[in-house]
Amino acid sequence: MKNILLSGFLSFLLAVPQLFSQNENAISNQVLIRMQMNQDPHTMLKNVPVHFELSVESMLSKHADIWLLNFNDTQTDLNEVLSILDRQSTILYAQPNRKVELRAAPNDPLFGSQWHHDNMDSQLAWDITTGGTTPNGKEIVVALIESADLMNHNDLQENQWVNTAEIPNNGIDDDGNGYIDDYNGWNVSSNNDNIGTGSHGTSCAGMMGAKGNNDLGVSGINWDLKIMDIAGYANPFTEANIVASYDYALNARLLWNQTNGAQGAFVVATSSSWGVDGGNPANYPIWCSFYDDLGQAGILSIGATTNQNQDVDTFGDVPTTCASEYMISVTASNSSDIIDFAGYGDQTIDVAAPGSSIYTTAQNNSYTSTSGTSFACPLTAGLIGLMYSIPCASLEQSAISSPASTADIVRQALFDGVDQTPHLQAKTITGGRINAKNSIDNLMAAICNSCMPPSTISTETVNDYGAEIIYNETDPINEYKVNIQVAGSGNWSNYTTSDTTYIFTGLTSCTTYEYSVSSICNGDFSNPSIINTFTTTGCGNCIDLPYCETGTLSNPASTLTVHSPTAISGSYTYQATTNFGGNVESGYVFGELVLVDDGSANSSRGCNLLINFADVSGNIAVVQRGGCNFTTKALNAQNAGATAVIVINNVAGTIDMAGTDINVTIPAVMISQADGNTLLASINNGDQPQALLGIQNEWIEEFQIAGNVFTSGDNNGYLFNDNSFVLNAGQNYPFTLTPGFDGQALDEYARIWIDLNQDGAFTSSELIYDQGAASSGIVNGNLIIPATATLGKTRMRIQMAYQGFGSSALPNVCNDFTSGEVEDYCLEIKSGIQCNLNITSTATNPTCNEVQDGTIVLNVSGGSPGYTFNWNNGMTSDNISNLNTNNYSVIIQDITGCDTTLYFPLSYDTQLSLSGTIIPPTCPDALDGSITTNATGGSNFNYQWNNGPNTNSWSNIGAGNYQVTATDIDGCKITESFKIIDPNVPVPNPNFTTDNFFLAIEFNNNSQNAISYEWDFDDGNTSTDFEPTHTYINEGVYNVCLTAFGTCDTIVKCKSITVEKNDVSLNNETLDLGINIYPNPASGVITIDRQNDAISNAVIYSANGKKVAELKLSTEKTQVSIHNWNSGIYFLHFMNKNEEFVFSKRLSVVK
Repeated sequence: MKNILLSGFLSFLLAVPQLFSQNENAISNQVLIRMQMNQDPHTMLKNVPVHFELSVESMLSKHADIWLLNFNDTQTDLNEVLSILDRQSTILYAQPNRKVELRAAPNDPLFGSQWHHDNMDSQLAWDITTGGTTPNGKEIVVALIESADLMNHNDLQENQWVNTAEIPNNGIDDDGNGYIDDYNGWNVSSNNDNIGTGSHGTSCAGMMGAKGNNDLGVSGINWDLKIMDIAGYANPFTEANIVASYDYALNARLLWNQTNGAQGAFVVATSSSWGVDGGNPANYPIWCSFYDDLGQAGILSIGATTNQNQDVDTFGDVPTTCASEYMISVTASNSSDIIDFAGYGDQTIDVAAPGSSIYTTAQNNSYTSTSGTSFACPLTAGLIGLMYSIPCASLEQSAISSPASTADIVRQALFDGVDQTPHLQAKTITGGRINAKNSIDNLMAAICNSCMPPSTISTETVNDYGAEIIYNETDPINEYKVNIQVAGSGNWSNYTTSDTTYIFTGLTSCTTYEYSVSSICNGDFSNPSIINTFTTTGCGNCIDLPYCETGTLSNPASTLTVHSPTAISGSYTYQATTNFGGNVESGYVFGELVLVDDGSANSSRGCNLLINFADVSGNIAVVQRGGCNFTTKALNAQNAGATAVIVINNVAGTIDMAGTDINVTIPAVMISQADGNTLLASINNGDQPQALLGIQNEWIEEFQIAGNVFTSGDNNGYLFNDNSFVLNAGQNYPFTLTPGFDGQALDEYARIWIDLNQDGAFTSSELIYDQGAASSGIVNGNLIIPATATLGKTRMRIQMAYQGFGSSALPNVCNDFTSGEVEDYCLEIKSGIQCNLNITSTATNPTCNEVQDGTIVLNVSGGSPGYTFNWNNGMTSDNISNLNTNNYSVIIQDITGCDTTLYFPLSYDTQLSLSGTIIPPTCPDALDGSITTNATGGSNFNYQWNNGPNTNSWSNIGAGNYQVTATDIDGCKITESFKIIDPNVPVPNPNFTTDNFFLAIEFNNNSQNAISYEWDFDDGNTSTDFEPTHTYINEGVYNVCLTAFGTCDTIVKCKSITVEKNDVSLNNETLDLGINIYPNPASGVITIDRQNDAISNAVIYSANGKKVAELKLSTEKTQVSIHNWNSGIYFLHFMNKNEEFVFSKRLSVVK
């Protein structure tokens, strides 16, 4: 369940039927994986069985480490692959890639007006803002994850987002965002900006951002919104395409965040039409978890729930039941705020939005009335975009500095602004339908005068022991709090300043730090800014010096290249079959081209078992077309041991070879008749031509030296290992280098350089190993570290370069080359002299951030006295004090230059924590709430609330933000903020109907959410009964008022009722004389003595208006048992033979 704090698709939606297992609709040969951060799936692939033939199809999200993998489903099955992948420590999630289908639209009647703007107070919101940009002029963008005709529709084209940093159709990724020519948006299926003209997407776009106030057509909720169109509807619809679509929006927003709005796009929301009816989010961990990635970047994702009338709390739905707080799930309501066709769920569906019989844009530059949760979804997304345009510059500032927390605030303002109804309270989490004006008011109250952190923060200078940061001024502010820690340590230190610059001192060299900045506004603390990082210098020459860049380029394209003989060498055009066989682009095969021989008259067609299997085995088989099916040729070659098969066409050109056979696993390609004749001539001439088919890829798999084993695997051309190891000057070190290949072993050439004089360059004299001749196996060699080498940390570069066809010249030590890999290592060269130093040390941790009293005391003996001390915080004495938390190290050197290094990680001894118990006020705007706090980790705490008491609790307070600082006896402090939210107390809703029995009126109470009632009958009489019966003396029109008392509110509802006298011939007074009830009061049995035959039956009511019994008075005396009745007052209504009310009598029951 998603927790919501309250104060105060598509009529053509994407979905699938109820799933009976998580593998239903799975694509049989694909899986999705989410890697642990910065893990490479290519390395992981080496840990799975070879027969899986698992390969990387594509990276779906670089930021979230999500990848699409292919495997051979003829060799294994999906469950086996998932089972193995789930056991890989580098994989966070593994799941099938499934098809996703379009949901059916309900056949609701059309309603041809934009009634929804009246319902959600759009016009009142437009008095404040009509959307489009921030106060600083930045375009606000909502991503529509669906094809739409934005470019041709007159009411949409002005609001289409385009990537102005991209030059359209020049074939270049001008802005470097990883997408070529993404000017109009992106299509994840065709990998271009052909966003299409989708029909329902066009209608969705109109709901969020049809151009407003342009004397044309309709108006979206956001008049000037920029709509980023991401077409992700490839056939079939798959989760992989969904993730890739979201990733385009994520990358645009991340770039905007990282450049303070200078690049990328300010994407604040996505609107999605994909879904799985009946889906269980536990079966879609990658899809569902991606909403958290979007949210951390500041993007709220809006999803439309099912169009089926189902409780999705139990029925299920994806993505609207995904647990992410950044997924806003929306259902559709009609003009009466009723969910009349769509899904609902008070545990999973956040809000309702108009979506039944709405009027919006349509294809072919037209308009239409339609229904679906799909249209409620973009309407909500467009409102979020409108909210970001409020006239408060601090909102944009907050979106840059704290994108996720700002999205949280916007989301809460949206939820707090809903119009609640009893119907929607039972159907949704918030209990209401979105309201534009309320949401904007809420957001402005939360943001416009709030304390915000700086939005532009940068690291200006960094040295060995310090750094300077700068940040923009915020308003209103008094001071800033700067927070810093050794990255990942959890030991934050903070400092207060009134300047917009801060200089950190006393840092340690070669250490990565994280820092943030908070604003202090009249004693209130803002949320911290986003975390920035820097690394101090002093890491040694290996890192600090500007070594030249190197590495291999991306792998060459898939090719069929003949390497020898020279006369026919070069690339040949081929066409791979899409119907059977292995993937040509999954690695490569290399070997001799061998013409098959099946022993028949047409032996080179390979239609029978091959008799030259010894020659074919381990090589690439060549066959001629004709005589049998293509699959038969391929299977015979495979059974003879061929690594691939090349089919020579018998006419010009090539074709996609037909046929299917799941048993064929080797790649199968066709070449033209002319190219085939060239190859045949060489084969028949005995040239033994050698060729490579596929994508060549090789790397340094492992490097071993001096007991150190570095297994790195495929690193896409370059690896830098900054964890140094030690080699001694003047010594010889054997090493082994093991190459890795995506196919058969190829000839590689290894060389090694060491920057011996530590000047940041590799010279020819620093080439300390040269293999001399290329080889295809493990390289065994020796390194000699010259005795004259400069002692200290430096860099070693290992280059492994392919030597073969097209790569005969060895590459330079700098710059890129085509095939191979480079690995750089940090190396510390030492003298190798034994120092014989005896060192004892005592380290004392600092108490806390406010008491920085850490110390390190050294006692050194042995070696050659005359010791020097070089600490990584710049100090040079044997004992150092007044230390903060940090990772300290010292190099101790004797007079001969012999040295040793010691390390001292210090952390705070006192770790304070502060918890609080919040009792919210009983009612909105009430001042009877309280917060009670308790600090632990120290002793004798003093408490001080900001603008409040100096005790651990604060009572008689209302909704708002409260901050308290606890200080222990040592002076250590901890500050925490607490937020009190007004309770969500249902407002009473009085309502009643009447049953008229002439002067006697029975009142039926249909009220909700009340705890007590008071009736005013407008004749001087009142009642507090739930459903009273009142007898008027005179006929007339009475204005009866029912007052409903709720927990917090009192609501009055009045209705006019008409009371008329009974005009039957027998008057009440006469009849009354004919009825007697005794005993009265009574406790066990009563007798009704009827002396008048005109009275035929009686109805008995309790004092609260509930019917107790109905009696037929067939005899003069009727006895009634009242043993089981509770004590109290009861009313007997007597009726005549026409069942008309005549009069009533009162009975008192006493027990």
